Amino acid sequence: MSLHLATGPAISSGNWIPYNVAQTIKTSGSGFNVGWGGTSSDAISLNYAASSSNNRLLILVHLTVGLDFGGRIGASLHIGGNRENAIAADTSGNIQRRTSGEHAGNDADISSIQFNYLKTSPSTSSTTYSVRLGQGDNGTRNVYINRPHNEPNQSYIMRGTSSITIMEFQHA
Repeated sequence: MSLHLATGPAISSGNWIPYNVAQTIKTSGSGFNVGWGGTSSDAISLNYAASSSNNRLLILVHLTVGLDFGGRIGASLHIGGNRENAIAADTSGNIQRRTSGEHAGNDADISSIQFNYLKTSPSTSSTTYSVRLGQGDNGTRNVYINRPHNEPNQSYIMRGTSSITIMEFQHA
């Protein structure tokens, strides 16, 4: 059995074995004021040091997001404070480069964004793996993690959780 990812090499069970797993789960809601085409600070993060730079890190991200209007929410993976361009969309004029995105129906909705990434040559120093949020309106908007913008105290309103999981694999 092999695990194949669109952005990198296969991890074959005969050659690569699990070495370590780390995870952070965020249950609280946070908001960020983000300008047009801008990016928030870290919405969720996990510090991790690989045991060897020859190992591979499988990074699994699940986000629950909200926005202060019915519009586009983008997410970008950052490693060590820098956007990981290997998993950001290619360039096309003024179009924003993001890892993934979602369209919020309205200011009382939450949406999900998920992505995976296989990091080769990871740092053996403690490094911050994080996700930052952006939005696609032509003004400044509030973007949220784990909550909608509009939260009347009603049973039809929902919050969610977000997580980053890092699975480290070593060559057998």
